[in-house]
Amino acid sequence: HVPTFRQCLTHMSGFSGHGDWGGARNPHLDNILLNGIDANQPGTAYTYSGMGFDVSALAMQILSGQSFTRLYQEHLFGPLGMHTATIEDGSAGAHFTALDLAKLAQWLVNRGSYGGMEFISAQNFQQLLPEDLNLRYPGVTREVEGIGMHWMHDRKPGAPTNSKCREDLILSTQTL
Repeated sequence: HVPTFRQCLTHMSGFSGHGDWGGARNPHLDNILLNGIDANQPGTAYTYSGMGFDVSALAMQILSGQSFTRLYQEHLFGPLGMHTATIEDGSAGAHFTALDLAKLAQWLVNRGSYGGMEFISAQNFQQLLPEDLNLRYPGVTREVEGIGMHWMHDRKPGAPTNSKCREDLILSTQTL
């Protein structure tokens, strides 16, 4: 009944909600979730939820001995030069300037690198990209999801609802 990190970060954890019970800032969130873990069914349905991200943030804190906000600052925001960026919870509440967003976008375009810094290898970045969830979780109806990422397949006004044709999309088929 305990979800994997991949399940937490692809909305397959079995949890629901965003920031419930105080989110990752609640030092007892893991205990609260464990009280209902016997009813949890990870890997059986896609439920867009930030709780998996909150649990992952708590795990990062336990493993590192540092708060998730400090980890974000020291290992992502600071090195990218995003000095005004903040994050309030493991799953939500990020505040960025336009320049911060541009730097983060460049990091994505560079597949985990920025300037002369490689945060993750291109091979590991590839494993974060959206994939067909049905390959890992047979019977799941959600088409694709990645580790904290999904394709931005917004359709142009008037385009057929289920169309996947490039000409019906606002952005490229490879826009995260």
